[in-house]
Amino acid sequence: MVSLKHRQKALVPPPKRHDLNTPEKVATTITQERKLQGHKGKSDEDEQLPKEERKQVIKETLKEEGVAESQAELLAATTVDDGLKYTFAQSALDSSAFFSVKPRGGAIIVTLNTNHPAYQNLVEILEEDVDKADIDTLRSRLTNSLDGLKLLLMAWARYEDEQPEGKRKDHAQDTRVDWGRVARRFLENEL
Repeated sequence: MVSLKHRQKALVPPPKRHDLNTPEKVATTITQERKLQGHKGKSDEDEQLPKEERKQVIKETLKEEGVAESQAELLAATTVDDGLKYTFAQSALDSSAFFSVKPRGGAIIVTLNTNHPAYQNLVEILEEDVDKADIDTLRSRLTNSLDGLKLLLMAWARYEDEQPEGKRKDHAQDTRVDWGRVARRFLENEL
């Protein structure tokens, strides 16, 4: 069981306004490019709502996901005021999914499931304070995260392999390819 402390903290502190290279800012920029290319998302519909309404909707969704009210308010304000499309939270979800995706208030709220083994093997070990860790601990954490990433990819491969020939298998393969295209653009170093 995950402690209440884990259910209420945000994944990372809100980015500093002058930091142009946070993952949320990079993904927001790429999403804006994709929108200009004609790619529409459900979250885009609420971008025209008044700022205060957007903040409230995001805050309430974060609270529903298990984020403490003060942190939810801060994340919502940062997301809207900084023009971000994405925000992260973490919570013990009642699902076997590694994460949930909720388009709310013109943003996309990604909630990582702290009950999922991928959280402990990828997120939590990388999130821990690195300033006080020795080189062997850091090396071990990096190795564990690489192993966790490989296991996630192998889990997808097995999922795809188990699909019956036909439309389900074709859809799984198409989804992998489509996600790969979007991921490639998000992960490229150039904006």
